Amino acid sequence: MVLFVIIQGAEASVNSVLGGYGQINEQDVTVSNEFLTEVLSNMPGVFLQSKHLVALDCAAGIGRVTEGVLLRHFHEVDLVEPVSHLLEAAKSNLGKRSSSLSVLGRAINFYCEPLQEFLPEANRYDVIWVQWCIMHLTDKDVVDFFKRAKAGLKSNGFFIVKENISKHGIIIDKDDSSVTRSDAHFSALFEQAGLFLYKTKAQRGFPRELFPVKMYALTTKLLEDRR
Repeated sequence: MVLFVIIQGAEASVNSVLGGYGQINEQDVTVSNEFLTEVLSNMPGVFLQSKHLVALDCAAGIGRVTEGVLLRHFHEVDLVEPVSHLLEAAKSNLGKRSSSLSVLGRAINFYCEPLQEFLPEANRYDVIWVQWCIMHLTDKDVVDFFKRAKAGLKSNGFFIVKENISKHGIIIDKDDSSVTRSDAHFSALFEQAGLFLYKTKAQRGFPRELFPVKMYALTTKLLEDRR
């Protein structure tokens, strides 16, 4: 079964944006936080010395990843989401939590645009987080998005991609027009976009009927994985 996030008529709730699998949210953000911590702790020292870290949450929905992951690691987080009522819910939800002691930063900008058109502010982001959204893009749109979005990264910035993975080739869901790609297929798209694989991690603890999920940390220049 495909786990998908963007639905035009989706209710603005965790269960709805996770396709009825709201129970996986805690495990999803737990493993995402672990992976992000691993990547940040192993990046070159010049990156870690930054006193003001900024992230972008792509296809952010109601701000689930921003709240559960990014605000715990970054001083500022921007959100881009094409579905207006989900973005408004994110703005409302995150505004209420802006003073929480459990978070480092706060949500700043909310952009209501599809990824196929979004052009990030140049040199603003340390991390661009892309989760459960490029399954709704064609291969060309995926490559074009990464090429365009690279301009938004700081010199030592990187992408984190988290997506469903097929064992072989691609699987197309005719109901929601989503595409589930293999690890090899993703690797080819990343190469076409001029990105380098730095570190990967498999999601654990999801129901067996769902596709496997994998996380990729991608840089714009070749770096050694310092595990």
